[in-house]
Amino acid sequence: MSDYVDYIIVNKKPLHIPNARVRFYGGEEALQEWGYPRLGHRVDKIGLHNILGDWPEMLVEEPRDTQTDERIAEMFDEQDRSGTHFIIDGDGSIVQVADPATRLCYHIHAKAWNRTSIGIEWAKYADGGITVPSLEAGNQLCQALCISFWFPMTIADYDGRWNFEVSVDDPHFAGLGPHSLVTDQRGVGDCGRIIPKYLVDHGPFELLDVRVGSDGESEYTRVYKARQMELGVHPDGWPGVDFRNAALAAGYRQGMYQLGKERETPAYPLPDFLSAVGPVRYAMCELLCPHDH
Repeated sequence: MSDYVDYIIVNKKPLHIPNARVRFYGGEEALQEWGYPRLGHRVDKIGLHNILGDWPEMLVEEPRDTQTDERIAEMFDEQDRSGTHFIIDGDGSIVQVADPATRLCYHIHAKAWNRTSIGIEWAKYADGGITVPSLEAGNQLCQALCISFWFPMTIADYDGRWNFEVSVDDPHFAGLGPHSLVTDQRGVGDCGRIIPKYLVDHGPFELLDVRVGSDGESEYTRVYKARQMELGVHPDGWPGVDFRNAALAAGYRQGMYQLGKERETPAYPLPDFLSAVGPVRYAMCELLCPHDH
C-alpha cells in the first residue's frame, strides 16, 4: 500500500477531498488495470455496502484499525476483480480499488444496478460494530462523488427488497441505495440502518421511499415532481441533466437541491466524460422510458 494522499482518482484525474486519507490498492497506476468501460451507462448511483452484512449492528465511537480494507481488496482481487470501488476501514482511511468511471466485474446479482453505480464498502466487525471515523470518511467521500458525477444526495429508503432488475418501482432513480435494496444475498444488515442514518444526520443527504404506492408513484417521484415544477422543468419525477441545470440557474450550490441556495465556487468539477456519455443515455431514455406527458 502507498502512503496516504488527500484525493481519489475519478476518470484518471485526481479529485481532492478535504481531510481524506486515501491509499490505492496496488498503487495509483494499478487503478487503470481494474474495471471495464461503462459504455452508454451513466454513473448515477452509489451502492452502500458493509463488510459482513450481519445483523444486529452497533455504532462504535472509537477508531479501529485492523487493515480490513487491505484484506478485503486482496479478496476481491482473488475473485476475478469483482467487488467495490472504495473500501473504508474502521480508522477512517479509504482504499480505492478502481476508478469509479469504470464498472467492476459483477457476475452474480444486481447487474442492472451495478452497471451504473459506484460501490463503497464500510468495515463492519464481528461484533456488529461500525465506527464513527469510518462514517465521517464515508460522508465526505459520498458528497464528493455526488457532486463530481452529479447525482442527487438522496438515499433510497426501503422496506424489503426493491426489484431493480426489472425496474418495477422507479427505473429513473439516481442517488444512493443500500445493497440489500437490490439483492437478498446478505439480508437487511447490508448496509443496515446506521450508515444511511449517519449520512442523513451529519451530511446534506435525505431519505426518500422508493416503493410505488397505490397511486402508482413513490415518495421519491412525488418529491422530485414538486421540485421540478418549482424549477420550471417537465415534472416526470426524474432529476436528470435538465434538473441539475435549472437548479444551478436558480442558485442551488453545485446544482444540488440538497445543498441549498448559497452561491459558492464549485469544489468538484464534473468529469469530462459525462458531457459526452450523459446526453446519450438521457436521449435514449426519452425514447424508451415511459413519461407522464
